[in-house]
Amino acid sequence: MSFLRANAKQFLEQAKFAMQKRFYNLVLFNIEQEIQLYLKFILYLITGEYPKTHKLSDLFKYVVSVLDERCNIKHFYENNKDFLNVIEFSYISSRYLPHSFSEENAQKALKLGEEFDVLIEECLKIIQNY
Repeated sequence: MSFLRANAKQFLEQAKFAMQKRFYNLVLFNIEQEIQLYLKFILYLITGEYPKTHKLSDLFKYVVSVLDERCNIKHFYENNKDFLNVIEFSYISSRYLPHSFSEENAQKALKLGEEFDVLIEECLKIIQNY
């Protein structure tokens, strides 16, 4: 299932590219995909499976229930919950709604995605040593 991790990294790179092109909706969409796949990857590593949901809020809750305080994912989620809801909304709106996100939203999402990438890489080290 290492493809989940590889795809998550590619979505982060796509978000950076979309930012350069000023495709702000795609920045948020790609960050949502990055976070979603990383969470599913962590769940698969620990439990051997992951839920078939696309809701970031649900995935974070599953990961936190498995990891508890390890990896600071709970802390990340609690500190960014409001904007993670915006990112979660981007997944739906990109397909079905005529909603546009601002450059400010895109910048914030990209920063969050980069921080999450670092957090996951650190988490993987902790999991491997656990």
